[in-house]
Amino acid sequence: MPWVVGGILVAICLAVGASFLFRPARPATVFITADDCRRSFDDAGCRAIVARAQSLHADTAPLFQARTVCDFVYGPNVCATLQEANIELNLYAPRIVAIATTADGAIALPLYYGPPNDSNAVPDAPGRPVYFANKLVGFLSRPSFGGAELPVLTTPAGNPVTETDLRTLAAR
Repeated sequence: MPWVVGGILVAICLAVGASFLFRPARPATVFITADDCRRSFDDAGCRAIVARAQSLHADTAPLFQARTVCDFVYGPNVCATLQEANIELNLYAPRIVAIATTADGAIALPLYYGPPNDSNAVPDAPGRPVYFANKLVGFLSRPSFGGAELPVLTTPAGNPVTETDLRTLAAR
């Protein structure tokens, strides 16, 4: 009898372990507004994520010395003065439209739209193409659910962008 009970316990432990091993990847958390962020993080966490994203954006976004040149490439009212640690830099880049982050907030990637005549824009895509460090990340859409907009980030193949995808992009 003890062997039967022990065998059943081992089988249960193996099944639980296998379920953790083969669980699907967690989708990335995406926010556009401060309210989006506060649904997942406290105020201090949101401030830290935004500060990291702004700093990373200053290091990875396409930079321009003049706003007029940035506006020429990305369209009117798309470019903004870069900020790092709440200090405005004398450089311009496409404005951050969303921040994709992991559930723990350890990785925060600033996302921006491409130029108006973006070759990656697809008429039947679920949203607009967004970039990080001049690389297409996926498509950002803002469907409404119960009156609240829920930002969704999908890969070019139409799958949700996962935390694993964010880690891969951040490592480059």
